[in-house]
Amino acid sequence: MIGLSEARERYDPALGVKFETFAYPRIRGAISTTSCAAGGRLTRTQMLRSRRIARAQEMLAQEHQQEIGDETVAARLGVSSSVYAQWQAELHHAAPVSLISP
Repeated sequence: MIGLSEARERYDPALGVKFETFAYPRIRGAISTTSCAAGGRLTRTQMLRSRRIARAQEMLAQEHQQEIGDETVAARLGVSSSVYAQWQAELHHAAPVSLISP
């Protein structure tokens, strides 16, 4: 809900980007950041990286009007693709896993 609310507040239809394209990275980032922070699974550095990644994805989605690949996000963050992949792996391993099937 936090990610959706932030996306709604920041969305600018004048940019010509669909709301779904704009909102998706914001919601995804908010979910992973909130759930990992609540569980205490991320270090402060990982939390900052997670936020940087979410912001970069949001800005790139606005600029390109489509979902963006990892190489583009890495370039926006000023890191190599391998460093970005390492960051993503760290964040992925810290994310909680549900043992209850839907």
